[in-house]
Amino acid sequence: MEEKVGLTQAPNGEDYVLCQGKSLYSRYAPSASSERAASLAEMKENCIYIVPSPLLGYGIFSFIKRMPESSVLIGIECDQDLMALTAPQQQRIMKEIPGYRCYRIGSPGQLYELFRRTQTGQYRHCSLLALNGGYGANKSRYDALFSTLQLFMKNYWQNRLTMAKMGHLWIKNLAENLSFLAQRDIKEFHTQKPVLLAGAGESLEKTIPLIQRYRDSIYLLCVDTALQPLLRSDILPDGIVNLEAQFYNLKDFYGLQNHKFDLFSDITAFPSTLRLPNCTHYIFTSSFEETTLHSRLRSSRLLPSEIPPLGSVGVTALYLAGEISHSRIFITGLDFSYIQGKTHARETPFHDWCRLQEGRLKGDVWYTFSKSRPSYPAVGKIEKLVTNRILESYGKQLEDLCKTMDHRVFDLGKMGLKMSIPTLETKEFEHMIQSIKIGTGIKNYPESPNEKKNTVLEFKKSEIERLKNLLFLWEGVVSGKYEEQELLPYITDCDYLYFHFPDRKELPNTDPAFLFRVIREARIILKHLSK
Repeated sequence: MEEKVGLTQAPNGEDYVLCQGKSLYSRYAPSASSERAASLAEMKENCIYIVPSPLLGYGIFSFIKRMPESSVLIGIECDQDLMALTAPQQQRIMKEIPGYRCYRIGSPGQLYELFRRTQTGQYRHCSLLALNGGYGANKSRYDALFSTLQLFMKNYWQNRLTMAKMGHLWIKNLAENLSFLAQRDIKEFHTQKPVLLAGAGESLEKTIPLIQRYRDSIYLLCVDTALQPLLRSDILPDGIVNLEAQFYNLKDFYGLQNHKFDLFSDITAFPSTLRLPNCTHYIFTSSFEETTLHSRLRSSRLLPSEIPPLGSVGVTALYLAGEISHSRIFITGLDFSYIQGKTHARETPFHDWCRLQEGRLKGDVWYTFSKSRPSYPAVGKIEKLVTNRILESYGKQLEDLCKTMDHRVFDLGKMGLKMSIPTLETKEFEHMIQSIKIGTGIKNYPESPNEKKNTVLEFKKSEIERLKNLLFLWEGVVSGKYEEQELLPYITDCDYLYFHFPDRKELPNTDPAFLFRVIREARIILKHLSK
């Protein structure tokens, strides 16, 4: 039986790699084409260069010599056999080039962990550097991973802008929600059933009869806004994704008092939504900034599993669906477009609000509202759909995410943007569901041990003490007992109080305007920590 991968030698004495009988380098001068590609690559400042399947490392040394000091070079390999074959060469290169690293990457989660460790706020671009045929052997996989990396980079800088407005709220919610860190982490949840993910787009309406028919054969996961259309059709979802940091989604949860369900919540979600009765909590965090609070939570082993900040609750829900199940995933209601006059499915809270606002003097509020938003015609599954730049970007994120999920995502919706996601007719869905062997369902985990609850309490006490010390020292500064400069180490130790300030000057500093704002933040966060 022929080996899948192997090393052989060229006439010039250099090694090259064979994969299923195909050479991934030139058979006569293996390093020549790699060196040429490295010499022709465009140089960028502050860039993360990704080498897909670096194999034997030809071209890496010459590229590193040309690369700006502000950039970094990282190799990724998605084929386990190639990784095992070339590991000795990669280890040698990493010893000789301290800044270079090579990783085995097989999922968006692993890629995000790599990005999170690499991105320190220095890098603004990412570029793909193909040096050999290893890239072509898994081209679609590498292209999808690189597209996801570009998404992470784009969201990172978008979130830096969003933080100026939302950072205070995120930290305030995190402080108030700290006690929920004693609940289960999302990595402790897994279902063997296929997942059906319901968004709040209009395509959900026509999928509801199908959901009712096969309710027991699926794990029904929905975004918070899709909950009411399901409940009013007598469908109780198994799990709900809860991201919203503001109070706007409270109406989504009406009618759940006497029902049991799984609640997948970001630790920065609006605190009242985490206090819903009868739910089993699974906590995660979509990292927005690495603050000292996050570092201390991680050191105390309290920080929940981190996922990339994807912006859209629908895209985040798909990411979570891929994490909690290895079976097939069916999506509906993730339209990212709409018919003018109807932006959401019927029975969503926004739909209810529009109907309540209607009257003889106001007319059709829904249509007026949808026309007030800038929009343009969408390339959709049906005619007369419109979208906007934000919705279209979310659709592209969803499409790119699906490409990294091993072709196990299928679209049941009859409306929405036209994307490169396989669509299923009703009969195809029924046949697929019937062919899937349903396992025992959900893995159950014991309640959180008291040790973790005690650790959370001790952590809260230490953070409260830290803030009290800062405020005590501030009183000394006000009375003239201490100098402003003596405050700076205490403020730096609580950088989550000011990480979202849009100041141009380097922070922290002793400017009165900065100090007054920091102390105000400290008093607010102390109040929420003490609840």
